[in-house]
Amino acid sequence: MNAVRETVALVLGLDVSDVSASTSPETAPAWDSVRFVELVLAPEDRLGFQFTFDEIARMRSVADIERALEIRSKEEPTAT
Repeated sequence: MNAVRETVALVLGLDVSDVSASTSPETAPAWDSVRFVELVLAPEDRLGFQFTFDEIARMRSVADIERALEIRSKEEPTAT
């Protein structure tokens, strides 16, 4: 999911080549609580849905965000 990694890079001020599935608050110092909210809101705004609290609580890395979006895209046909 290149769009997720591009969004993470933009929000965190990183080069997209520095963003991987394992990028997380532990590996990216700019990933703080404010930036995390931006990371959650970006796909919600773009795709027109809201993550559940449980989904957000499981988002601890780029891989987790990608996984949540993959699950959502299967549940909601308009989220492509």
